[in-house]
Amino acid sequence: MDITLSFKEIIQLLKDHKQFIDLSNEKQIDEDNKNSLIKNLSFDSREYQKNGLFFCKGANFKEEYLADAISNGATSYLIEEKLLNKLNINVAIPGIIVKNSQKSMALVAMHFYGYPQKKLRLIGITGTKGKTTTAFFIKSILDQQNGHKTALFSTVSTDVGNGSFPSTLTTPESLDLYCLMNQAVEQGYTDLVMEVSSQAYLMNRVFQLHYDLGIFLNIFPDHIGENEHPDFEDYLAHKLKLFKHSEAIVVHSNTLALPEIKQAVTENSAKVIWTGIDQENQGDIHYTLGETENHEEHVTFEVLENSLLVTGEPLTKTNFQLNLFGSVNLENALVAIAATRYLGCSEEEIQKGLAQVKVPGRMEMIVDSKRLIVVDYAHNGISLKKLLIWANSYYPKGKKIVVFGCPGDKGISRRKDLGEIAAQLADYVILTEDDPGFEDSLAICQEVGTHLEGFVPFEIEIDRPKAIKKGLDLTESGDILLVIGKGSDNFQKRKGINEPYLTDRQVVEDTLNIVSE
Repeated sequence: MDITLSFKEIIQLLKDHKQFIDLSNEKQIDEDNKNSLIKNLSFDSREYQKNGLFFCKGANFKEEYLADAISNGATSYLIEEKLLNKLNINVAIPGIIVKNSQKSMALVAMHFYGYPQKKLRLIGITGTKGKTTTAFFIKSILDQQNGHKTALFSTVSTDVGNGSFPSTLTTPESLDLYCLMNQAVEQGYTDLVMEVSSQAYLMNRVFQLHYDLGIFLNIFPDHIGENEHPDFEDYLAHKLKLFKHSEAIVVHSNTLALPEIKQAVTENSAKVIWTGIDQENQGDIHYTLGETENHEEHVTFEVLENSLLVTGEPLTKTNFQLNLFGSVNLENALVAIAATRYLGCSEEEIQKGLAQVKVPGRMEMIVDSKRLIVVDYAHNGISLKKLLIWANSYYPKGKKIVVFGCPGDKGISRRKDLGEIAAQLADYVILTEDDPGFEDSLAICQEVGTHLEGFVPFEIEIDRPKAIKKGLDLTESGDILLVIGKGSDNFQKRKGINEPYLTDRQVVEDTLNIVSE
């Protein structure tokens, strides 16, 4: 369908939301300009954008980007006042000067695409770890509901119909976000499950977006650094914004910063559903884990539903099955059960959805000659800790060998956290590259190594496939090899380019001559 928006309509929209400041080249803007139709929105100067509005944004924005956009068909542009003051822009097309380009982009995008968020049931998930797994769990369950189709925005993949494709951001930029939502609506989707990162709030990608149900999984120090959050308090503050934008919210109580989370609950009017894993001092916990039992290819677990707090009915116990092991996955499943119960799913729909769900890059297990290889996306200290605790309980006598790296340009604190956890719980470590970006892979590995030295034997092998093969060579019967950090990623981010990569699982299978089903 053709979508259009007049230049005048955009100006009025921004005035209504107190973002509009002025027009550039105002004397050259006549009524024909103001009534001209905008048929494209873009923030990428390389895109074809005939009759388009181009958004100038970013700390590294250059004047030539606007010139490129004009050569590709842009007929107007939008720019933040402080960015305009830094540049010497002299172009013939009209420009809109605003207070905040990211907020303005979100407002224009949702209006341009006809507010598709109002045509979907929105579930937003935030947390330091577990967002992707929980999103896949919820999607699988909701898809069991008769007449429901669930779209997905996750770190791993995006699905709005006609198959899924790899994601570039955990939460898309607002232009992409509303374009994809619109596609989902056109494809007949009824629900959308999306991960909401702290960066999404920091960068105003989800400005004025409201959720039918929000989910707060946990909070641990992460994403703290020069290009992200200045400190943990800022990171937490942006995570907690989800409370202000959700009609109801599921909160998992086993996390840091519980007093601050409870304060956010008090300050907002959203209905809150609590989940937890401890039997003592449950208080107002609505859902908690009961007994669990590990089987060869799956785990069965019991959920205690204290619906007395919700419906006045007594405590009930229900059994579920999951094909992912580890306490963290059971916690994510517990949250997914609470969420989908609230959304009206039956016990049978939840059981079926959980039993058949598969999450790319999460606890992917490969068994060979009685050794176990696990490929997992674990990319911070708390995730690795949970994984190694599970490994030690699963194969208590075997060596735990870990292959991992840390990304460049972000999450600097992970280097210390991952190093210290590996030093405490692993038997041998091989450091390698993991999306080095604009940093040097060897320097990153050496920094991580400072937290391993003297505690656990380790080596550095920058070439990731070679590092994985070394790990395989070191394993014997009864050992576990954990290859973590990239999950199902089929690329390495290096100097602004996504270079093709086989995926960790494929490297393992090629080395062991295993043919995937």
